[in-house]
Amino acid sequence: MPYRDVREFIKRLEDEGELVRVKAEVDWDQELSAVFVRASKEKNRAILFEKVKGSGFPVLIGQLTSSKRVELAFERNSRELDDEIENLLNIPRNDFPPVIVERGKSQEVVLTGDDVDLLKFPVPKFNPKEGGRYITAGVSISKDPETGARNAGIYRMMVRDKNEINVNFGFPNRHMLRHFQKREKEGKPLDVAVVIGCDPAVWLCAALPLAGKIDEVAQAGAVRGKAVEMVKCRTVDLEVLADAEIVLEGELLPNTKKPEGPYVDFQGYYTKVKDNYVIRIKCITHRKDAIFETSMTGQTPEGEMEVYRYLLSKQQKAQLKKALPQIVDFTFDSASMGHIYVVSVRKEKPFVAKEINEKIWTFPWSIMIKMLVVVDEDIDVNDPSQVMWALATRVDFEKDIILNPKLQGPSFDVATAGRQSVAKVTIDATMKLQEEGYPAKFPEPGKSSKEIIEKVMKRWGEYGIR
Repeated sequence: MPYRDVREFIKRLEDEGELVRVKAEVDWDQELSAVFVRASKEKNRAILFEKVKGSGFPVLIGQLTSSKRVELAFERNSRELDDEIENLLNIPRNDFPPVIVERGKSQEVVLTGDDVDLLKFPVPKFNPKEGGRYITAGVSISKDPETGARNAGIYRMMVRDKNEINVNFGFPNRHMLRHFQKREKEGKPLDVAVVIGCDPAVWLCAALPLAGKIDEVAQAGAVRGKAVEMVKCRTVDLEVLADAEIVLEGELLPNTKKPEGPYVDFQGYYTKVKDNYVIRIKCITHRKDAIFETSMTGQTPEGEMEVYRYLLSKQQKAQLKKALPQIVDFTFDSASMGHIYVVSVRKEKPFVAKEINEKIWTFPWSIMIKMLVVVDEDIDVNDPSQVMWALATRVDFEKDIILNPKLQGPSFDVATAGRQSVAKVTIDATMKLQEEGYPAKFPEPGKSSKEIIEKVMKRWGEYGIR
């Protein structure tokens, strides 16, 4: 059964032992984030902070920071996601288009005029030198002024005062920014709505880079197998999720920028203060007992990067396998922030790593990759200790390093200071064949046989090991 709202997802997480409730009062100013980081190191679970200083609303964090919770959100296991990822996220779907309803729980309370006050919500400040409190998990909805096509995306937003926020788009090709630029040319604002706390399928479709001109809300309906219910906004010409927790209705102001930042971005470093666009909030609607949903970037043990690692690498693997059928698995470790990838291959011929190296840099998403490690299929790419073993025992650093100069790098990389032309490296950590210059047959790894492993797994409960 699809989740109607974030509350049903919270219940599922709790039933699965994937969520813990904190009943002690915490401060939104850095304490909440510090508790989350410490708790994640001990046991990675979502946290519902039930009492936050100065606010009557609880805070949910970490709801999608593990592969298990992402699978629960999609209601599919890892193998099913491997099989369906292209159909779910890369092919436009309209078999379950959104349904407009007259009333929604997201509008149980309606605040306009002087009653609009963002500061009554427990918006966190995560780190000491950040420029303010940040809305990080809001789904921003806008429409193309010319075509009426809807877009839903997630952008970081700094609260400036009770009715004003900065928005940082991050990249110049974001759809909401394109919508705004069309209005700004006419000197007019763009209607926007920010949905905080929603069904996880909508959040995931808004967060991920879907292919082409996809309506993320309609796509979420396909993921859920049930249409998303929406309700008309009170003060802007948009529709929002009927069962959301909180909705901010406002206008993205033309020719108006104000300082935003610093903020600890996904690489784990403070960004510079930058003039960014401004949204003026005209109306806030919310449930009477609303839950504030947030997420945290930076060096969290299993932070926001985990959801991107899990799903993006599945998307990318599907694309890569079409070009290179010998690919077995493909991923990156969350700690590498998407800069270090590992690919396992079925090595049936020599120089497979060189073939992969020549192909991978042609994919647009390779701009993020700084280092690629190629391993044999006996190595689990999701196990860092196995990857390190392959690097330590299968690499001749005089022969197995491929340096690729003058490739495009990400503009936000602190190591290169955003330089666009950078070098990237591929490391061949496979067992070498004699055709590749190895002097003899490569030694065979000493491991239990597949049959013994299967027998042990089948009898595991009999051994009494807890």
